Amino acid sequence: MSSKYVLHANPIWRERANFIINAPIVTDGEIDGRFEQLWVNQEGDSFELCCIPFFIYDLALGDLVSVSTAPNGAHEFAGVIRPSGRYLFRVWFGDVETSARETLTRSIQRLPVLVEWHSNNLLAIDVEHSISAQELADLLSVEEQAGRLVYETGAQ
Repeated sequence: MSSKYVLHANPIWRERANFIINAPIVTDGEIDGRFEQLWVNQEGDSFELCCIPFFIYDLALGDLVSVSTAPNGAHEFAGVIRPSGRYLFRVWFGDVETSARETLTRSIQRLPVLVEWHSNNLLAIDVEHSISAQELADLLSVEEQAGRLVYETGAQ
């Protein structure tokens, strides 16, 4: 695979997945020519998302999505049919020392969350419930203000 594709090495619901689709990555409002490959479980004409998106906005683990076929035959994300109601956060650790990153990761994982790593610096976090999502947002906000990470939600 070329760098045109962002891959999920360890999708969180790998055991459920039976299909992979592509989702165009948008940067500064423009499709940038790259795709995130998303693991899904095909359910009839719809697909349940089985990974935590690294770069795609307004999409979360467990969402039921529709797929279209591109001119080249690839299956591409077309839209959300039914949101799962789950919450998505992304954390960028940047130049934080390894030991500090590990300590921060342990703090995050003490909460009821699921995580996927894209690299040593980029962590995607799934939270099922709003109370836990608020706890995580509070923790991440404190750490961001201290300069130890940068975070965002997956919603635009």
